[in-house]
Amino acid sequence: MNLVNTLLAFILATLAAAIPAPNPVPGADKPTPVIEARIPLPTYTHGPINTTIQFSGFITTVLQANGPIAAGTPVVINQDGQGTYFNLQGGATYVRVVDDMSLCLAAGDDANAYDGAVAHLAKCPSECQPVSQTQPGPTVWEYTSASRLQLKSQNYCLDLENGNRADGTKVQVWQCDPNNQNQQWLMFPWILQP
Repeated sequence: MNLVNTLLAFILATLAAAIPAPNPVPGADKPTPVIEARIPLPTYTHGPINTTIQFSGFITTVLQANGPIAAGTPVVINQDGQGTYFNLQGGATYVRVVDDMSLCLAAGDDANAYDGAVAHLAKCPSECQPVSQTQPGPTVWEYTSASRLQLKSQNYCLDLENGNRADGTKVQVWQCDPNNQNQQWLMFPWILQP
């Protein structure tokens, strides 16, 4: 029932955000801007799911590979809602690219992250090695109860540079800050799998 309520809330908010507000001043040059709805979605702790990763509740602002689906391709923001689909589970997880499950979301170098490290696609560790046995590094993430994607055992969170939602804005990691709205990400389980 909770999933049904979440889906209904999502659909209603999407429709409400798509309807332009009436112009309150007759003859005004500009229509009243439409404010995009922020939808609080529940933290998803079971998996796996295939999902787009949305910035801070903005339905159409999603992560997208900025080029071919290949190791080294940077990850940026896309405003049209046509983002890259990722596969992940609750808890510590690899954030795999659905189109090529050998690739994962990563940030930093082979061992460590740092402020401003660009998020990019990288080869995932061996599929034979479970995430629980993997040393913390640039490809092991945890989705926190505060809607953050945090590198496991590191105080670095996925971060939208300066909160700029323009197409092509780079996504990076920065030290986690509970007051930083540039680090809030939502995942909606478009395709649930048992």
